Amino acid sequence: MPGRKLSWNDNDRAFIEELLNNTIYINYQTFKKSLLLSFEMFRQEIDNSQFYLLLPNSKIGSEHWITEILWPLLRNMNLIDIIDQQQNLILKDVVNILIIDDAIYSGQNTITKIEAIIFAAALANPKIGFMNVGKYFKFHIVTPYTTRNGGDKVIKKSTNLKQIMSFTRQIIYPYLVS
Repeated sequence: MPGRKLSWNDNDRAFIEELLNNTIYINYQTFKKSLLLSFEMFRQEIDNSQFYLLLPNSKIGSEHWITEILWPLLRNMNLIDIIDQQQNLILKDVVNILIIDDAIYSGQNTITKIEAIIFAAALANPKIGFMNVGKYFKFHIVTPYTTRNGGDKVIKKSTNLKQIMSFTRQIIYPYLVS
């Protein structure tokens, strides 16, 4: 509201000052360069293997913006399909899943996506069993920026998977990440 004065107590003020002092501005060109370098690491790793791109359709988010930036490169690769995290994949062999985002902060958003894919696959493949279905997935996470805590959390939560690989250009200060 115009003319509304905000008031802060001492704890709020200290928190806000700490947050602002640890905020990093990254301009678009620097961001795009870091994203492309992170993506190139993925491209070298996956070589000519087939993969799915995870792109949630429940909301429009930074994943869509990142996909638009990377689309000229993605469309020339061995991309099978773009899937939502609720996709029922029938598993016969190891499946490569590409997850892209602008950054990983706490890691919880990425973990939620991985768990949703595994849960949907477990329902679609009951003979494999819930405890074994994760062994059919290789998750490839491309993000130019990751907090150390968030990246560690994703790796720790992913113990039942065949493999999880993270391609990130820069570890950022893990402020406020549990």
